[in-house]
Amino acid sequence: MPLTVSMAAAGFSLIPAWLHLVYIGLLVLVVFLLWANRTRVLLERTKHLEDTLNSRTTELRTAMERLEHQALHDDLTGLPNHRSFWEQARRMRAAASRSKSAFGLIVLDLDDFKEVNDGWGHQIGNEALVFTADRLREVVREADLVARYGGEEFVVLLADSHNELPLAAAERIREHLKARPYFANGETAITLTGSLGVSTWRGGEDTLEDLFQRADSALYSAKASKDCVAVSDDDIHRILEPQAN
Repeated sequence: MPLTVSMAAAGFSLIPAWLHLVYIGLLVLVVFLLWANRTRVLLERTKHLEDTLNSRTTELRTAMERLEHQALHDDLTGLPNHRSFWEQARRMRAAASRSKSAFGLIVLDLDDFKEVNDGWGHQIGNEALVFTADRLREVVREADLVARYGGEEFVVLLADSHNELPLAAAERIREHLKARPYFANGETAITLTGSLGVSTWRGGEDTLEDLFQRADSALYSAKASKDCVAVSDDDIHRILEPQAN
């Protein structure tokens, strides 16, 4: 046995040195190729995981933005909803307090809208609400907010009402809505009119709830005549006269 091992060792020692280097080089190359392939696989897996994570993150962000939008906007008209109105009103009140300015509120209710629903069906009624929302978007300023408060009731927040009297704005809205009828099924004209109640924020300790209550009270008075604008008794002098800067 020792003789056999010695002969094998002797045979190996007879291999030229350059061939030894070739063997070693091939071994190193094989190891390198295995390492490189393993690294490539790991990098591809890592990139795939990163791409998947980024895609899922984008999908999650999009879903969250969509849910947030749905929470703050009316599904039918796309206008800000009841919740969004109050959030915007709080921000507007805070801004007005800092700048010592004023802002106005208009509450609009479509006249005899039940007759539209009863006579034409809720599908036509919904289309008429969308039409009303579009007409309101057309007439308010970019700085103002128009929202669907609920049912056939809409609200408008008038930013910096020093520069535009709320009563004049309400009258312009009333005229704009009435000027173009809605065509049911694209054929029959339905003239939509609205009753509007107007109020202005008084500053100081005047709450948003009180502001809304005054506008709502004025709306109640306007509904008695329909297709008109009314202001609460507490606000009438402030609204009819320009406010000093």
